[in-house]
Order: sequence, then structure tokens, then C-alpha cells
Amino acid sequence: MSTASTKPASDGTSPGPMARPTRIRWGGIIFFKVSERSQVEDVVFEAPQYRFTELSEVFETMFHLPAGSDGNVEGRDEEHPILLEGYRAAHLKALLEVIYPTVDDMISGSFKLEKDEWIGVLNLATRWSMNKIRTLAISELSKVSLNPVEKVTLGREYKVAKWLRDGLTELVSEHPIRPLPELKSQLGAEMTCTLLWIQNQTLQKPHGEVPALTGLTLGMLGCYYCQAAMFMSSRHCSSCSHPIAFDDWSALYLADGYGNASFRRTQSPPPTGPARSDFSTISLRPIAHPKRIRWGGIVFFKVEGIIFEAPRYRFSEHSEVFETMFHLPTGSDGAIEGQDEDHPIVLEGYKAAHFDALLNVLYPTPQDLISGALKLDKEKWIGVLSLSTRWSMKQIRKHAIDELSKVSINPVEKIALGRENKVAKWFQDGLAELISEPPTRPLAELKSQLGAETVCTLLWIQNQTLPTSLGEGSVLSGPTLSMLRCYYGCEAAIFTSDTNCHSCGRAIAVDDPKALYLATGAGTTVESSRISQKILEEFGDEIAVYESWDGSD
Repeated sequence: MSTASTKPASDGTSPGPMARPTRIRWGGIIFFKVSERSQVEDVVFEAPQYRFTELSEVFETMFHLPAGSDGNVEGRDEEHPILLEGYRAAHLKALLEVIYPTVDDMISGSFKLEKDEWIGVLNLATRWSMNKIRTLAISELSKVSLNPVEKVTLGREYKVAKWLRDGLTELVSEHPIRPLPELKSQLGAEMTCTLLWIQNQTLQKPHGEVPALTGLTLGMLGCYYCQAAMFMSSRHCSSCSHPIAFDDWSALYLADGYGNASFRRTQSPPPTGPARSDFSTISLRPIAHPKRIRWGGIVFFKVEGIIFEAPRYRFSEHSEVFETMFHLPTGSDGAIEGQDEDHPIVLEGYKAAHFDALLNVLYPTPQDLISGALKLDKEKWIGVLSLSTRWSMKQIRKHAIDELSKVSINPVEKIALGRENKVAKWFQDGLAELISEPPTRPLAELKSQLGAETVCTLLWIQNQTLPTSLGEGSVLSGPTLSMLRCYYGCEAAIFTSDTNCHSCGRAIAVDDPKALYLATGAGTTVESSRISQKILEEFGDEIAVYESWDGSD
């Protein structure tokens, strides 16, 4: 089996030598089997061991337990999986999607999980002490709608104090009160009894005769439904028509007997629609046979003398080059390149910094998505672009181009990177910018970065497209409508008859030299157009090759 070496990058923009990067030891692939009563067959999952060890002390301890009396280690292969009884396959599937985000997740900047799936993630993260994942699940579920019963149930089951406290407060404040059987079935008799007692305490009327309450103003009256001020201006009494000033505290009083109304703290508006489903009705969609990701074991690489290891799966998924490589026959000695640290895939002519950056993109962490973006600097994204181009990782190449397009790239970098990585737009834009800028760059610098042949062509175009001698604020008079020609190939006159000015409506004869002038700044546009035309004439074939390559993405 051959190595994946190709001609190394020569754009001069790669990062310099780096210290040995932190090596991630993925620890092999582990297997789980989830048994559900609702499923006809058990569901088997496989995943790299590393993130379970990193995120959970429970699994860290489990993976260091000695082998059984028969010498087998749980989770080592599909015949000896870690059995998860009393769990749900949908829960584990959702957790794996969070622990091992995809490249699509990284590009979109978010996990694509639904509410019930996040509940499953919270469930397992709490049980297995995955504190970072638990915090993420709580944060995501706090963004969606949870009714009071869900808050109480989830808060109690998964030890989320805020949900429990908020849910209890909302239930106590609800009006009308939910049916007793519903409350008991959802919360249990003991909690329901306590809630009803608290609710009754807050609904009690004041004892004894209630005198008239004076000192009110219109401005003190609030709307129960929206909790905003009921009145914003003065009114008239409906009985006697006397004016009642908005802030007149002597004009109103609350009559005897107002205490017969129930007293209650300010609360949210009463529900107006049908009751929402409670937590007891939430069910994850059954999955008989979810799509199984076969990680394909761990593959080892050697770059600049540094050993890297990573799950094989994403290399096969994103690169036809590696997919083909992994299916080549073994060597004459029976060894398979990449199978272990003693037989790595040797990547000659590449930089370890580039490869390390690519692994960060192929295997983003949950923290990358929690923070909202994968934090790579410009030089690392250049490395990702370089490798993804050479190894036909089209989705990752496109993402690297998008990320680099957000940062500052000077004209020479655009030409070099565009040429090296077949990015037509960068190459063409860099040429145009370099031709248009003042000739301040030293010739030796240009030749060392772009090569003598390219520099020679650029200088020739620059001489051919020198700006006109019109001064600042000057205008060019004397053109006629008949002089305007079509640029797109026919080269015929744009106007063949008189027309009217769109601003003043005055008739403009097609051959009137006094009716038109070329405004300030038009020369710049003409110059830019001439530069673009010359670039296409001299570099058109090269640009077409890059455009064709982009089109294949």
C-alpha cells in the first residue's frame, strides 16, 4: 500500500516549524449493546473510546478494570459489547451525536437535535457524570418550551434546581387548577398535596371586615392578562362624567367587599389554548435499526516524524483518496500501513501543523460547537485548504475557502493560494488588485513569490492599462450615444435612435456631442474593465482550469 504523499505546498504561506502537537490517543473502538423491551432486536453501537474517557470518570474507571476470568474485555469487539440494560437506544444515539460532532455540525455551528433527543442526552450525561455535556444539554433545553410539569419532572430527575423551582412556582400560580388525577399521575400524590396546600395558602382572603381602600390612582391599575398599565391617560366617570385625572390619588377608592376577590401574586396570563402535553406523554421515536456508523478502527499517520492517530471513518467519508487507499491489498510482509504505531501511513512532504489542523476540522469537539466556532487561525486554515485540496476533501475545502475569505489576504497571497489550491476567484482578484496598486513592491520580492514569468506578464498588463491623465474631479466631454458599444461580444452600438434623460426628460440626440459627458470616477471603472479583459487574455486558460476544478465541487 502506498503512502499519501504528493508534491508539498510551495505558496510560502504555511506556518513555520511547530513544537510537537498534543497527541490524542483515541484508545480504539468500543462497542455498546442497548436492550429495549420495545425493540425486537438489540441495537449495537460503536464509537472511539477517547471521548468517553475524556468526558466521563465513570467510563475512565470502567476502561481500567481488569479483564474477566475468561480473558475478555467488555466493549473490545462486537461479540463482547458493553451491555446497557434499562437505557434507550435513541438516548445513546443522541449522546454519540453530541460527543462526536460531524463536519456538517461544525460548519453549521450547531447540533441538529430535537427537544426529546436533548432530554435523552441530559439523562445519560447526568447518569455518567459527563458534566460538560450535561451543562450543554441544560443550556439547549432552556432555549425551548418546557411546561411547568416538564420543569418539575426533569428538574427533579436530573437535579436541575432552577427548573424544579421555576416549575413549582408556575404550577402554584396556575389558574385554573389542573385536574387532580392529572396532577397525581404526573407528580405523585405527595408532591401534589404539597403544591395544593401552597396554592391554597396564597389564595386565602384577608380575615374580618375589609374596609374601603383609598389612595388609588388610574396609573396603579394593571391588566392581569398583559401585566401592563390599564390606563395611560385621564378618564371620565361613566356614571357622573366627572373627569378623573390619571395621577389623582383622591379621586378613586376600592369599595367595601373587594376582599371577596381572590388575592394572588402577579402571574403569567391564563392559558387560552388547549393544555400542552405533559412529560409523561413525551416519547422518543422508536428506532428499530438506526444507521450504524462503522468507525473502522484507528489509523496511524507519521508527519515530520510525529505520530498522529485518528478514527479511520471520517477519512473514508470525506476523501476518495483515502477510501481507495484503505482498500489496497497488504504488502508482501502482510503488514497494513496505518494499522498500528509501528506501521504508520507516512505522509512525505507535508507539515505536521497542517495535518493537526485538518484533524481538528474532521473531528470537532463538543466544545467547538458550544463556543460557536472552530478556533483556527489564518495559517491553520491555509493548511486545511492545502490538504483538503490535495486529498479531494471537497466539503472541507469549501469550508476552508469560506473561512479564509473572512480574513485579510493580500494580493500576492491571493495569487499564490489561488494558484496552489485552484481557487479561481482568489487568483483572478489577486491579479487585478496587484495590477491596480501603485508600483511600490520590490521586483525581487515579486519574482520570489510569484515567479519571473507571472511578474513579467503582470507588469506588461500594468503598462497597457495605465490610468488616463484626467485630474481629480475632471470630466470628459464630447462623447455621443452612438459611441457607446456593447462589451459582451457583438460590439454594436447600444443606442441607434434618440432617447430621453431619465432625470429631466429632455431629448438626447444619438449624435449630439454636447449632450453627454463622462462623470468623475468613470475612468476608474473603464480602467478596471480593461484590466479584467487583459487578465482574461493572458491568464484565461489557467483561470478556466481552476473554475473547472471548483465546478467539480
